[in-house]
Amino acid sequence: LGAKQLLKLDVENLLVRKFLLEYLTKANDYQSIYKHFKKPQNNEEVISLLNAVVELNDPLKKEEILALDCVKNNTDRSVQHLVNQIKY
Repeated sequence: LGAKQLLKLDVENLLVRKFLLEYLTKANDYQSIYKHFKKPQNNEEVISLLNAVVELNDPLKKEEILALDCVKNNTDRSVQHLVNQIKY
């Protein structure tokens, strides 16, 4: 399945989200990752979203994502590393 077919499915379904994220990551489609995963449901999604924001290098997107509770309050070292990379 491609991204368009996956988007026609229930994007709140964890399995659909996992396949969609994998597809978009392999395609380096950072804009779509940002668009569809702005409300991440797990650390894998948080990390992919942060990576997308790093690649997009858009100050407004950075500010928006850094303000998310699931980012601010995250204790995962990978997340903290990406947060520091975005901030500095």
